Amino acid sequence: MSRLSRTYRSFADIRRAGNSARILNLLDPTQKIEADEERDGDPGDGYFFSNYTLNRSFILKHRLRPQEREILGGLVTVGTKVFIPFDVNDLRQGGKYVFINERDSGRIFHANFGVAGQSHAKHSEEDALDIQLLNIIDALPSLDPFILRERLRMHGYEPHAYYFELSEREFTILRDKIEADFAPLIAQAFAGMQLGGQLSAFVRKLWDAEDAKEMVPLLKTMQVSEEDFPETIFAWKGFVYYKSLMGSFGKDFMKLTEAIEKANITGLGECPIASVVTRLQDATLTGLRRELRTVTRHLKNYEEAYFDGLIREGDPKRFSDFLGNSPRLFQSLGASLGAMRHAVSFWQFRFGGFGRVDCDVYEFLEIMRDFAHGLSDASEEDLANLLQEAAMAQSA
Repeated sequence: MSRLSRTYRSFADIRRAGNSARILNLLDPTQKIEADEERDGDPGDGYFFSNYTLNRSFILKHRLRPQEREILGGLVTVGTKVFIPFDVNDLRQGGKYVFINERDSGRIFHANFGVAGQSHAKHSEEDALDIQLLNIIDALPSLDPFILRERLRMHGYEPHAYYFELSEREFTILRDKIEADFAPLIAQAFAGMQLGGQLSAFVRKLWDAEDAKEMVPLLKTMQVSEEDFPETIFAWKGFVYYKSLMGSFGKDFMKLTEAIEKANITGLGECPIASVVTRLQDATLTGLRRELRTVTRHLKNYEEAYFDGLIREGDPKRFSDFLGNSPRLFQSLGASLGAMRHAVSFWQFRFGGFGRVDCDVYEFLEIMRDFAHGLSDASEEDLANLLQEAAMAQSA
């Protein structure tokens, strides 16, 4: 495991800002469960992991730099990093991290956390479940509470609600929006049946994606196999969830790009690295706007395939073709939206809004570096070189 760089010593600020699509704070919810246990005198229930140390970690989705791709086999662009603070009461002290599924990660997890993989002689059932849970998280495109909660539920995990910054009211609103998209397909697939008041029950069964046999007419309409049914429904729920998010935070994103563009960078005029700062500012804005185009394109493709193709035109092939690519598209959509949401939430936390701000040149450079590392083109040569130049300028 490695000590984190200067950039990640801002974890104290990130902790106060709360979770985002890129950051999952397990430390604070774990401490709340422990406080409840101490107050009530009952054993704590619903811990995220079985492992003590993992329950005090931060989990991050991280766009991989070229050198980092090698330790993950060179096949992925977004990695999942587990960060362990040296001092849970002072995150400014930094900590250690490891990528899930990096080379030799089994030995690293065992050495640092006591978690033994299935091939290890000291492997236990609890260790196996923790490793499985890490792999589930690693496969997700983002750490959005709704997406995370739904995926874990599919695999039989139900950690305490403290770990998900989504109230029951928010969860119900999102579920209702998703069910509203499901309903037209249910009505079409079971058109020969008098569902009446059963429509809502069928929508809920589709939501749970548990009884594929009862959904045979639906599977035929969608041209989806029973085997692929749960994964397809999960990706579909993800698309509708992300569509809902864009409707709620799209305006804030536009305000963010304007705020970055118009920020008053104090000390820039006499700063020896002024050129690096302004070039990274421009590159970050370009990248964030590119992510917006990616998200908009994916959501438009979904709307056209589902509402135009399947519902209005009765053409299942367009939607089945879309669903066939949905896991890959879902990953791309989640990663792009995750980069956008992280930038919006952190900027709003740091500056209290999106008005004109004054920001020290070196802090501004660090914020731009953080945002740029989350972009889908962060590993492309021009931006990668600029990020390396920025890192060297900042440490000089």
